[in-house]
Amino acid sequence: MRTATFIGTLGKEWDKKTVGDYTVWENSLAVKCGKNNKETMWVKLTQWGDKVGQTLEQYTGKGCKFAATGDVDCRAWVKDGDAKCQIELRVNSFDIVEFKKTDEPKEEEIPF
Repeated sequence: MRTATFIGTLGKEWDKKTVGDYTVWENSLAVKCGKNNKETMWVKLTQWGDKVGQTLEQYTGKGCKFAATGDVDCRAWVKDGDAKCQIELRVNSFDIVEFKKTDEPKEEEIPF
């Protein structure tokens, strides 16, 4: 098992898929790297389980700061003679660094 932690910005809203009897939630995480953090590495996130996925969908989304830890893998293939690699993280735990911004107005407190 290879475990890694990535901290970055979610690139889109969560996608919900069904695989057999299981629900899988997918997203992409933009992680700054390289000299002076001028490069971006994209990490595919997968979260198995409907209950946790619904929480992620409700509180996080595109543009949210997010930290995820889990089992990491690299899927490699060749396309048009070029070697490609996609880093994938099966999320075991996460921290929401910045919650999803909503357009809903906040309820005002009653002044008495």
